[in-house]
Amino acid sequence: MTAPTPKRRLFVLLVWSPDLSMPLDPVGVLGLQAEAEDGRQWSPHVSWVPNRDGRAWPWRERLRTADPLTSELLEHWLDQDGTTHLIEEEHLPEAPSLSHLVEGYLDQVLVDLAIGGGR
Repeated sequence: MTAPTPKRRLFVLLVWSPDLSMPLDPVGVLGLQAEAEDGRQWSPHVSWVPNRDGRAWPWRERLRTADPLTSELLEHWLDQDGTTHLIEEEHLPEAPSLSHLVEGYLDQVLVDLAIGGGR
């Protein structure tokens, strides 16, 4: 009998878009995997959109200081309004690891940006 796949969550990290006057510009993808059965602490994996390092600074700082990354902190970020925002993806594709999930999803974000669809 195999163990069930750990619980995962996936988010697109957004910052303020001067053109749209809303936080809609993607700067990265954050994946989380539950460290324990209760899902109160998460192991993160993040991948950044290239050439947006300066714009990603608010998210880089948030993630740097989030130690540990808890469900309560995550819910706080989801409830906030402001110049940074995150969108949770509800239907996660299958992936052998959290890093594969995040990197694959970032590829899709990059394709959307290249064709002008945004996220």
